[in-house]
Amino acid sequence: MSERLNEAINYAVKVYDGLVRRRDSLPYILHPLETVTIASTLTPDEDVLIAALLHDTIEDCGITAEEIEKRFGTRVMKLVLSETEEKYPGERSEDTWIRRKEESIQLLIHAEDFGTQCMWLADKLSNTRSFYRAFLAEGMGFVNFLHMQDIKKLYWYYDTVRKNLPYCEGSQALEEYSRYVDLLFGTAAERDETEK
Repeated sequence: MSERLNEAINYAVKVYDGLVRRRDSLPYILHPLETVTIASTLTPDEDVLIAALLHDTIEDCGITAEEIEKRFGTRVMKLVLSETEEKYPGERSEDTWIRRKEESIQLLIHAEDFGTQCMWLADKLSNTRSFYRAFLAEGMGFVNFLHMQDIKKLYWYYDTVRKNLPYCEGSQALEEYSRYVDLLFGTAAERDETEK
């Protein structure tokens, strides 16, 4: 492991310290560590791996883009920003969910850096693995812990992400992600349509 990547891991452990995942109260650092592990199956690019570790730091830890740029460079900062959603202060996150997701998908679609797709897939696969574990324990009730509980909207988002990862085509990560998207959201959305 390079000294720079090791520094990023130590930095991530420090900035995520004390944070827990909302649904299961596990230490939050487990998610970025899983994300970087998945990203490493898609590329050895160190900037992408560092960005995968830090992808939630601006949004959830109060770290600035300038601090990331100073420590790890402009490309890492830009990759992290590609997954950082606008917060819309004063509005409930549930009310801005569609707008935030539409804006972030546009960033994915128009990104010129292949690393954006690797990082997005790694993050979304880590998230859907977590959803699947919750699904096995609770059934579809797992969506009650999400900011959006509408299955059709969840399917729209995760499916749209899936369709905009051409760099990752043929990877095991994308195949696994696709299985979770269809199982967790696609099947439920189809069932909902047939019950009407």
